Amino acid sequence: MKVLKYHKQKGCDYSKSLVRALNIKLCEAFAVHKKLLSLGYLEKVSLKLTK
Repeated sequence: MKVLKYHKQKGCDYSKSLVRALNIKLCEAFAVHKKLLSLGYLEKVSLKLTK
């Protein structure tokens, strides 16, 4: 739920930004993103983000 809330507030963002914001491990962020993508809660975008 924290991840979905984060994306609702921030929009498109990288897993590494999620790690810093939620204080989780990178492998956890990748796993959560993969799961949410497979369930249809997130969609992969092809635009390039710069921070």
